[in-house]
Amino acid sequence: MEELEEFKKLLAKLSWIKKPKFLRIALNPLIPKPWTPYQFIPPSSILRLSHNINSYYKLAKESIFTSIESFNYKWAFAQAVIAQGDERISKLVVEWSRYGLGLKGFYKALKSVDNEAIDFIYNGWKDPPWYKTIDIGLPQNYFKMRYDYLSS
Repeated sequence: MEELEEFKKLLAKLSWIKKPKFLRIALNPLIPKPWTPYQFIPPSSILRLSHNINSYYKLAKESIFTSIESFNYKWAFAQAVIAQGDERISKLVVEWSRYGLGLKGFYKALKSVDNEAIDFIYNGWKDPPWYKTIDIGLPQNYFKMRYDYLSS
């Protein structure tokens, strides 16, 4: 909310600009991926961003000089689910192909798979499964420490 208020103030200061779409802003959701400090963030966190992104769009529409572009948060959510999934996510991918590879197909497939296989979507990983299969040469606690630092 504080960021939105700051954005509103910025738009007010720049209201003298009359050229349409002079200020172009790109808003993109953070997509949590394995082997990054954000691997502990559950993919469902992206869905909560939709309200924020829509709020920015509404504010930008009030000024002629501003345009906002954003990566679709629904596709970002799908990316995060696939990226963070373990071997059990393959069933989701197969079902997705059966329902059609668009967003509609993804959400239908998501509803059809076993909840235990997709529990990480809402709860995140306490012990990410890729630690057991891939060694990138960094200690596992490095990413947790970086996440704690970046989220504080």
